[in-house]
Amino acid sequence: MQGVSVSDRGSWTLKLRDGTEVIVGRSDPQVRLGRFAHLLPQLAAGRPGQALLRADLRYTNGFSLTWQSPAVPAPSTAPAKPAAANPIPNTPSRQQART
Repeated sequence: MQGVSVSDRGSWTLKLRDGTEVIVGRSDPQVRLGRFAHLLPQLAAGRPGQALLRADLRYTNGFSLTWQSPAVPAPSTAPAKPAAANPIPNTPSRQQART
């Protein structure tokens, strides 16, 4: 953990080493942190390559997460390849099924 702060109203905020900000709030911190810690691995698994930027645990029945936007690959400078031509234009494809 990088740091902890408490607002004038008693709301706790944690700053993690990776830069993630976790806003715990002022009531039921153990319950809120427990719920968050239990679900975070599942949530992170659904977002490979994205880092969690902020978690707001102040909600009664859940929390709000802000994820890093996924990296967008740089546009290619190579010319686009033409699409493969259909050997018989305007002919519907056939599908055979054996029973």
